[in-house]
Amino acid sequence: HDQVISKASIVLPADQLERVAGAASQANRSLWDSANRELEQMLQARLDALNAKKYSSLAATLLALALVLYLLLGFYVSVMRTVRTLDATAQRMTAGEAVAAVQLDSRDELGQVAHAFNNIALALIATSAQRQAVLDNAADAIVTVDEGGQIESFNAAAERIFGYAAADVLGTPVAHLMLAPHHNAYRQVGASHEIVGRRASASSFPLDLTVGEMQHERGRRFVLIARDLSERKRADEERARLQERIISAQAEALSELSTPLIPISDTVVVVPLIGALD
Repeated sequence: HDQVISKASIVLPADQLERVAGAASQANRSLWDSANRELEQMLQARLDALNAKKYSSLAATLLALALVLYLLLGFYVSVMRTVRTLDATAQRMTAGEAVAAVQLDSRDELGQVAHAFNNIALALIATSAQRQAVLDNAADAIVTVDEGGQIESFNAAAERIFGYAAADVLGTPVAHLMLAPHHNAYRQVGASHEIVGRRASASSFPLDLTVGEMQHERGRRFVLIARDLSERKRADEERARLQERIISAQAEALSELSTPLIPISDTVVVVPLIGALD
């Protein structure tokens, strides 16, 4: 020790130098090992902190994602429940059933949609009721026919005129209501024309038919307005018979006159009062 501090040159034996160098090398390795352990501990602590932050961020992200999925699922279920309710109500309305207003617990946009649907439904129901009242109380038969000639609607007057119940003719060919050669008369859109109809009893009768046309989402539809001419025909025949009897009676009266009629002007004739006179 004294030689290292105060001597200009150090003279050591080889064995002592080897021991000193070995001790220095051992001390260096010990220092390196200690520093390496400390560095590894510091790095591990840093990695643990980063992993903790990563796991915390991942957990927060998963929680937020789960919350978003929950909200989306709830919104989807709410929307589909509303859609199913509106669809079922619309189908009952289409089938002609009486429906109540759609009630939803929600007060958000879906509630506004349901409120708007109820307003539209009430308007449609009122319009449909008015239309049905007109159809049910119409004096003429009103029949709607699809493009293939199948009956789609049959009002009360049509039941009375043709003698069929509506349930018995819906979906059947409209040609059953007409005698040949008028089976395609339902396509003659425009002015009314006279055809020969057929009742459920297979009897024929004169029928005044007017055909209208409308466009439907499933193709063209024909609206047939038919009027039974039987009473009018009978009245015309009775009037003709009465007129014939009047003419015959007048002819008999004239034939019984013993003297001729003497015309004086276009509006005056002279009748001698001789013979039988009515």
